[in-house]
Amino acid sequence: MKTKQIQALDNMLSSLGEVGDILKKKRGYFIYYNEPTSSTRQIVIHSHICGNCLFGAGKHKSVETGKNGVWIGPFSTSKQVGKHIEKFNLTDVPIKNCNCTK
Repeated sequence: MKTKQIQALDNMLSSLGEVGDILKKKRGYFIYYNEPTSSTRQIVIHSHICGNCLFGAGKHKSVETGKNGVWIGPFSTSKQVGKHIEKFNLTDVPIKNCNCTK
């Protein structure tokens, strides 16, 4: 996301009052960890602005939270994401970056 777009988003969030303040605190990187089966188990790294991530809420609403996967974060840097993956022994799980982080 370009600097002007980030500034426009920040201005919009500021106009939302308390909700905007909460969303500003949820900026950063999120991990989507999906482990329903061994063949689909993976970690995908997203940015808060991603249409799939939506500040860690996700675009799909599940009746049962965590049934298909879980959002973890926010993390300030991608280095923090790596440390978290190591801390929970998830280094054997395939990791990919969403297009939003490129």
